[in-house]
Amino acid sequence: MTPEEILIKALADGLRLRVSGDVPATRPDAFVTVERTGGAQTRFLDHGTYAVQVWAKSRANAGKLAQTVASYITNQLPTENAHIGRSTVESLYHFPDPDSPLERYQLTVSAVITLS
Repeated sequence: MTPEEILIKALADGLRLRVSGDVPATRPDAFVTVERTGGAQTRFLDHGTYAVQVWAKSRANAGKLAQTVASYITNQLPTENAHIGRSTVESLYHFPDPDSPLERYQLTVSAVITLS
């Protein structure tokens, strides 16, 4: 698995939400997307930066869900997944999508993931 796939699976398992690398063709009421935006890699560790986007029907629901995702990433993700040594949320902000009726928030996330 790639580091991005490890993060997607860990978030899906821990949050019990639909989490994927792409926006689903049929959009559920709430879902999360993960996209790697940069970061360095050594032989054994990946120091990735990710855009984690949280989508929901209303701005209030998207904001609440984004806070839940941020809390999980910061507090539980590194203890619940053996591949993830550290994860932090660098920023969280409203990120409207002009082409979608859904509301969206984006988190900028840094994660250190062990390479197999």
